[in-house]
Amino acid sequence: MKRRSFILLSAIGSTAIIIPSLNCSSPGKPNKILAEPLLLSHICDAKTIREIGEAYRKQAFTESGEDQLLKILLTDSSGKILPQSSDSTMIRSLLDQKIKDDFERDQTVNVKGWVLSATEARQCAVFSLIQQ
Repeated sequence: MKRRSFILLSAIGSTAIIIPSLNCSSPGKPNKILAEPLLLSHICDAKTIREIGEAYRKQAFTESGEDQLLKILLTDSSGKILPQSSDSTMIRSLLDQKIKDDFERDQTVNVKGWVLSATEARQCAVFSLIQQ
């Protein structure tokens, strides 16, 4: 094998291995973390989370659009919007802080018998939208 062919094939092979591990989300598709309430996903199945999300969207009809929900979820307490393409750890940290703040400020909602933070309910709503 010629050196040039070897280098080219090695570069292509490396690229094929690296690209899937970059965790890039395609534009228009919400980051999975935004649509998955962490604690709730440990105790509920996908069907239940989708039903909670659908019920929340009916209950809070002013927050029923995917773009609007994502903007609310990605906005921190200072009003700064974190880009959806941000690192998963940063997004998870923001959501965890928002959930904690929701419970401390009594910003909870009762949806289908579940008492959730507003952030968790919004995550369920996003989940229900992307599962349609």
